[in-house]
Amino acid sequence: MNSRKIILDLEGDNITPPGYEVVVDPVGLLEYSRENIPLHVKGPNLCAWVEVIAEGRGWQVTRTKSPLVELREICPTLSQDEARDLISELENKIVRLKRPLQLTEVLETLYEDVNLWAEEPGIPHAFGWLCWLAEQSDIGSKRKLVYELAQYWRTQVEQPLKLAYSARSHTEAWPLLMEWLKIHESKHSWPTPPRTSLKGNLKKRQEEEFIRQAVDTCTDSFSAILDRSPKKELLKMAAHACANVLLKNSREITIERLQRLEKYLSHDIVLKLNKLVEPEDPGFPIWEFDQLKAWFTGKYLPYREWTYQLGKTGKSVRYTATEFARQYLDYYISARVGGEGSEHFAWAKTTRLRETGQDLVSILVVLDGLTYPDAQRLIEQIENESDQFSLNNKSIALGPLPTVTEFAKPAVSSGMLPSDAIEAITPTYNSPDALGKALVTAVPGDVLVWSFLEPDRTYHWRADAGSESVRLEVDAQLSTIAKFIISVVEKTPSEMNIRIIITTDHGRLLLNSERTKTIPSGMKAHGRAAWGSSDVLIGKNGYLVDEDIIYLDAVRFGLPKGQAYAAIASDQTFLTSDGRKGNEPFPHGGLSPEEVLIPWFEFTRGRALIHLDVELNGKGEEGKSEKGILIIRNSSDVHIKVTALTCKIIGMTCPIEADIGPFQKREIDIIIPNWPSKLELSDLFMSLKYLLPDGQPVEHKFQPNLEAESIYEKPDILSEFEGL
Repeated sequence: MNSRKIILDLEGDNITPPGYEVVVDPVGLLEYSRENIPLHVKGPNLCAWVEVIAEGRGWQVTRTKSPLVELREICPTLSQDEARDLISELENKIVRLKRPLQLTEVLETLYEDVNLWAEEPGIPHAFGWLCWLAEQSDIGSKRKLVYELAQYWRTQVEQPLKLAYSARSHTEAWPLLMEWLKIHESKHSWPTPPRTSLKGNLKKRQEEEFIRQAVDTCTDSFSAILDRSPKKELLKMAAHACANVLLKNSREITIERLQRLEKYLSHDIVLKLNKLVEPEDPGFPIWEFDQLKAWFTGKYLPYREWTYQLGKTGKSVRYTATEFARQYLDYYISARVGGEGSEHFAWAKTTRLRETGQDLVSILVVLDGLTYPDAQRLIEQIENESDQFSLNNKSIALGPLPTVTEFAKPAVSSGMLPSDAIEAITPTYNSPDALGKALVTAVPGDVLVWSFLEPDRTYHWRADAGSESVRLEVDAQLSTIAKFIISVVEKTPSEMNIRIIITTDHGRLLLNSERTKTIPSGMKAHGRAAWGSSDVLIGKNGYLVDEDIIYLDAVRFGLPKGQAYAAIASDQTFLTSDGRKGNEPFPHGGLSPEEVLIPWFEFTRGRALIHLDVELNGKGEEGKSEKGILIIRNSSDVHIKVTALTCKIIGMTCPIEADIGPFQKREIDIIIPNWPSKLELSDLFMSLKYLLPDGQPVEHKFQPNLEAESIYEKPDILSEFEGL
């Protein structure tokens, strides 16, 4: 039997597929009658005649409608002219499409670089839809096809996603995106967006939106954005927009505005803003730890850095330096024997890591000579390079005295007093590879000490290069260290709970210091500290003040016995051992606040943006105990631990123990003790509770896909008599 292929095209407006010959009259049909060539027959009369012949000869016949008709069937709102325009735009690509035409396939052909049309509607899809639509200023004749499919998506979701799919233009899509990202105020409870920053032109528009708000409100819009609690990435963008506005309008800068913004700005931009407004004189702290911390970070450091930037001497700080040192030493002595602040000594905090981290592996990163501003720049580097870290605690510690590595670093690393730590052997790791190997066998409760010689080595080696050059080279070292930390942590198993502590052995003076002080007889010096033999008699209060040099009693300050210790309280530095004078940028060893109060920043891993797809499927009789299937897809690269499924409406709390790794799917049988009714299902939401790797609890709300059968429903017996 002849298996010739025939296409019957009554309207005659379909494109001829490759390999087919067009036939428009009986003569053409006769011309190919002796050959087995596939034919594309056009016209109603000829198609009717050929169909009879084909039936008798067993030819394979395909009947096609006009593509114009099919387009208007899948999108009834299309006019004849609009359908014709679309056919023209499809050109020869239409022959690749299945017939009759399908809406998603037509759109995939029209927009070959857009992955929206065949995907399931939901949170990621709705967000992607708004992003795409917000960039489409004119989609011409395609708009009705697009909106027809969006109308279908709208029927598959609940509010506020329905609202997203209702957008019909770029002017409608943009404000909805701004609401979803919490940049604009919204009356709707939007779910967590799959990402926070937009891309390309939309990102530029997003930045312009922040600038517009900042200009309109003289940067006070930032307070309203803060209240809406968007993701930190967006807060940083908003803060930088405000900073740019303030830098061009310096008369509008106030301390209150800077305090609102500085947490979300880079350290360099904060310095630029601080330079334009004189901070208040810091005065003296109240000697209670929380108030000491607030004074140091909120008053003293801004003033100190402001004076440094402007090349001022900071006389009010200089004149009170010795008095601060006296009061600090009294506080230190009291705290060391259990008084206020005792738990905030760096060595005490190290010991407590072992006590409070039984379910964690702690990495104590001890950088040598890191200032508090250095630590701020380091965490900026970490947060900019990776979203796997969350800064949980940004605090200070009381650094060991004297503020030099020889005494301070062993104390911080070991968790012991300097007098005990000097003889202690504390395992430390000095390279990423060594630490990485140690993490392989680490167990919860371990504290691994990762020791760096930087940035202290750069500060000392480049001391003659000038303070600005030193800072630039220190920043380069901090960038490298940030990459080391990220690399090591990201290589550890995702299920390992990790805590990272950034600290130092000592701080350093935040200015250029003159070498003017003669080293006390019998002592050797390093920067602003000296130790060795001395005939100085120290009184009962534990220290002796000799102008701006203060001698410390070894016993009262927990230092190794058998020698004397001295530190400078002013902004001067000891001469070198060979008597050289000159300037030394950022020395250490003394008793200034920035030398004795050191950073203590704690990170945990696992607060990156989590994206879960959660379903609960099942069918049951209302009020009865029935089984459902819980499906969880973890589409993020973070390990989570599911703990419970709850629902307030039906009074359900179902404990769950399930670990779900990165990019994994789990199906779990769930017993629902009180199956919801049809009425309850119409507005029913459930909460999946889970823990991040750092133990932080998170709640994910979703609407289940459940069906209910009522025990009061009666069968429709009359349906059997239909048609009689």
